[in-house]
Amino acid sequence: MRLFEAGSFRRSVLVLVLAWGLAGACGYGSAGSRPNVTPNSPLAASLSPLVEQTMRELRVPGAVVAVVAPGRGSWMQAFGVADLKTGVRMGKDDHMRIGSITKTFTGTVVLALVDDGKLSLEDHLSSFEPEVRGAAAITVRELLNMTTGLYNYSEDPGFNATLDRQPDKVWSPPELVAISGRHPPDFSPGRGWHYSNTNTVLLGMIAEKVTGRPLSQLMQERIFRPLHLRATTFPGRASSAIPNPHPNGYMFGNNAESLSPTQAPIPASEAPQDVTSANPSWGWAAGAGISTASDLLSWAPALAKGTLLKPATQAQRLQWVGSGGAKYGLAIFDVQGYLGHNGELPGFQSFMGYNPANGVTLVVLTNLTSGPQPERPGPADKIARTILPKLT
Repeated sequence: MRLFEAGSFRRSVLVLVLAWGLAGACGYGSAGSRPNVTPNSPLAASLSPLVEQTMRELRVPGAVVAVVAPGRGSWMQAFGVADLKTGVRMGKDDHMRIGSITKTFTGTVVLALVDDGKLSLEDHLSSFEPEVRGAAAITVRELLNMTTGLYNYSEDPGFNATLDRQPDKVWSPPELVAISGRHPPDFSPGRGWHYSNTNTVLLGMIAEKVTGRPLSQLMQERIFRPLHLRATTFPGRASSAIPNPHPNGYMFGNNAESLSPTQAPIPASEAPQDVTSANPSWGWAAGAGISTASDLLSWAPALAKGTLLKPATQAQRLQWVGSGGAKYGLAIFDVQGYLGHNGELPGFQSFMGYNPANGVTLVVLTNLTSGPQPERPGPADKIARTILPKLT
């Protein structure tokens, strides 16, 4: 099985695990605990210079970094600027688009429906979306762990060209799935691994079909409200708004260029473009979420511990595809023992992870998609990679 493959920035999680050089107790409850973050923690002295150096290297306008490290303290700090034109500083409470971290929300909703007996991990896609090619051989489990072989619609060149021409376009989930269907599968279900947003969009469609309710409402009821994630939202498809306060989001180059394996470095004289108002509906269940560092400090351990799921279901979630330092479960990754996800879409990049072995939680949010060099990792991933050795 080929587990991790190189690709465009849309597949940010596998880009992360490749960039890292890498080939829990489960509770069942209804509420999470808020982290107590000390602003002047001793962690600041050792970690702040690392963040600032990485930001300079990748020309990151702004970032928010938060750490909870039992026995060593907790720390949250905003770096840089939220707006390159006005120079307004980043704030620790700024709302950011979190890209594929949204997959952990969608996956949790689906697993909660499994707990309710409304779904089974072995149900076939044909029971819900029979028009999808090969649906009779694809299971809910394979949608969750990215082993369906379904083509990732966000790697389609025409799709990316449309994103550049019409950044305000409102995409529908069936429209996104149809783009995938114009391409042959990458492999037969269960015979490989390929990170594909198509899988998670289909999971969102299944959740809505099974319940008869919008995915946004399901996330509120199943995740945001029980864990008191008051700053976390899943906006309607027609909205490109981000709750205040929020930074502007920036990117170098464009979406179509990100697909090129020979993308040239961005000249030092070129400024990143402001893409804050680009509509994120193309990500929907796979990437349209918005959150804050504080909320993600609560969500990461709840996700890893299975706070909102039955123990047996969480055990299924943590059945990994792959081995060694980088593995993927049911809408969750394990990178060097940190359970969580990362995310990326135009203007923003994010990392969220919790380590059950030492209790450390790390959240990194940036208002830049990628640095001026085409190589990976992205800015939030690079900051996380730099910080994590200091937290072991």
